[in-house]
Amino acid sequence: MIAIPDLLAIDPGPVKSGYVFFVDGSIYVTDTEANKHIIAAAACPATIVIEWPNLMGMPAGQDIFHTCREIGRMQQAFLDHRARHYKDEGPAEVHLIQRNQVKLALTGRTVGITDAVLRQRLIDLFPATGGGRVPQIGTKAERGPLYNVKGHAWQALAAGVAWAMNQQQTTGEKAQ
Repeated sequence: MIAIPDLLAIDPGPVKSGYVFFVDGSIYVTDTEANKHIIAAAACPATIVIEWPNLMGMPAGQDIFHTCREIGRMQQAFLDHRARHYKDEGPAEVHLIQRNQVKLALTGRTVGITDAVLRQRLIDLFPATGGGRVPQIGTKAERGPLYNVKGHAWQALAAGVAWAMNQQQTTGEKAQ
């Protein structure tokens, strides 16, 4: 398992966003919320990771532009909150990670990687501690570490784990 620092990972949407909040290397809370609630809850750890849309030459619709606007609003809210309440702890870290970077970090390639492939890779990275057919997710009686991850929170989880993997790789390379 990859070492994941305290962070908030977000898969943004034009109206709602999936998120995963890591505390002490474990998933503390995960859900999909209206963007206004995520922005209002700007009290967060020092590190925020937000998936950035990757168009790759495709035409962009209104949803992409609205999502980009929401990403900017989230960044500003987090940075403002950090500046007001945690001045002594240094600047907030808001990182944007493109979908291709997520795919590359988790699978080593970008072509042919679907959400299902990323989901399976994430499942493989977490310990099999729950019950049922997929113990990383588990059952209601025997929950695994990924028990509450659903919908867009899978993409947020992928963004957070990929960012942590990239950070670990960069740190490891600097140490050598």
